[in-house]
Amino acid sequence: MTVLMTLMLPIVLIALLLLTVPKARHGVFLFALELPGYATNFMLQQYVPIRRFDKALPWLERELRLVNWFAPPRNRLLPGLIHNTEYAMERARFPEEFSVLRPFLVKLVDSHPNLYPARLWLARALANVDPSATFEQLESAAKLSAADTIPFRIAINLAIKNRLPEKLEEWCDRYKKSQFGGLYPLKDGAFYYGIGLRELALEAIDDFGERQLAGSMGLQLGKNITYDFPLEKNISIKELNLHLGIVPGISVTLKKLQTYRNGQRRITFEKDLVLTSWSGFHLENRRLLTVSKHGEIIFIRPPEGGFGEADRIELILSFERLGIANPPLCGEKKAS
Repeated sequence: MTVLMTLMLPIVLIALLLLTVPKARHGVFLFALELPGYATNFMLQQYVPIRRFDKALPWLERELRLVNWFAPPRNRLLPGLIHNTEYAMERARFPEEFSVLRPFLVKLVDSHPNLYPARLWLARALANVDPSATFEQLESAAKLSAADTIPFRIAINLAIKNRLPEKLEEWCDRYKKSQFGGLYPLKDGAFYYGIGLRELALEAIDDFGERQLAGSMGLQLGKNITYDFPLEKNISIKELNLHLGIVPGISVTLKKLQTYRNGQRRITFEKDLVLTSWSGFHLENRRLLTVSKHGEIIFIRPPEGGFGEADRIELILSFERLGIANPPLCGEKKAS
């Protein structure tokens, strides 16, 4: 009897703790949900580094069955499956390795057709055996995230490899014109929630450190487009920071900055501005190349004399998507 009580006491105490402490109960529940992902990842780390994808495959398929059984189509188990699939796919390089993973990827896309990474993974796995099916997957991926470069990179490489000039021209043209959608919600580096090539915000800081924010959701690819930023009130501007919710591979050029007060233009700045950035690279002709998936910040500093007082600021900006293949391959038109 004493032995039985000794064994039961820890169980009773744990049950009592879970019943009386909601946070503990919630933590145990979350850990239980993530446990299958941890177990799968542990096994993948035994096989994937030595390129035994055939041994890794059953663990991925087992986790997929569990995810689909738990609460389709989306649930707390899905992020673990995505993480583990990404771990395997990032290390697969050769056609025979993609061939091993292909049946699992087909099941993953069938179960979660709106899962953007799954479309890309299946496209890579099909690229060496079925170009037509690959383009179908890339078409679906581009609809889910048109601003990301990966679908276009796969499509252009596939068109070049298989000598498909019409497909090459089609995807190059789509890449240049693509403006909407993105892989990440750009809330880390921008003030406005949203995705893709659509948002920018101007932060104006006065001499006392008080800031005002003016936003725009109308960002467009193109040269010399005017963006208007009305401030809440007239201030003496010390600093300006331009927050861009855009993806990598964008060329940004600040052509002109003009300040206004009471409807009257005050000062115009062009080449006399000093520009630095959060993570981009500054090229010739005052161009900035974006490299971050989480947006960009351009710090704008005035020459001597400062920006002065203003209640509205006007920026003339150029945004251009940079190429992902040599221009002749993408059908660049020669100047006549």
